[in-house]
Amino acid sequence: MERRLEAAEIRLERLQNTLDGLARSSGVSIGCPCNRCGRSYVLIEGGRIRCPECRFSQSV
Repeated sequence: MERRLEAAEIRLERLQNTLDGLARSSGVSIGCPCNRCGRSYVLIEGGRIRCPECRFSQSV
């Protein structure tokens, strides 16, 4: 069980690093968890905050 948890943590860190890199190269910042649905982090781009899951959007 401990090895499986460690492997999952490593995969999660790799995914986070990949996501951060994609966001930077696309000119998008990743913010906090969405206050509306909590199922995704919000994306910040062009003066707007939006949730890719519930589609909530507002200006910064």
